[in-house]
Amino acid sequence: GDGVIGRTQPGFGVLGAVGVDDRVAVEPSAASSGTGSDAMLLGRRVSKLFEGYGWFGGTVIDIDHSTTDSDTGVPHPYRVRYDDDQIDDFTSEELLEVLLPESPSLPSVAVSDANAAGGLGSSMDMP
Repeated sequence: GDGVIGRTQPGFGVLGAVGVDDRVAVEPSAASSGTGSDAMLLGRRVSKLFEGYGWFGGTVIDIDHSTTDSDTGVPHPYRVRYDDDQIDDFTSEELLEVLLPESPSLPSVAVSDANAAGGLGSSMDMP
């Protein structure tokens, strides 16, 4: 009973931290006009909703500005491999819609939580 409620409270702290990450997610779009931002997008995680199938996660595996849509000729430079090995090419706008917050900003929060938990854990293990 009470233990479960206590365990959910750190989750609220994490949700609060996600709000901070929203600012981080804005930076790639602001920098997307520069070529240097492409390197930062390689390896980034995405999550896309497919109607009737649900959410699928993937990773940006390649960036090739010569890739275009065969029907429209619109550039789709960002190649994503989904976790089920399907491949999809995105425009920069499409990619920004599915891009997840950058993970390097999370460990700083997670590490401080882990240190706090580790501190509590070690003091509990002593007696």
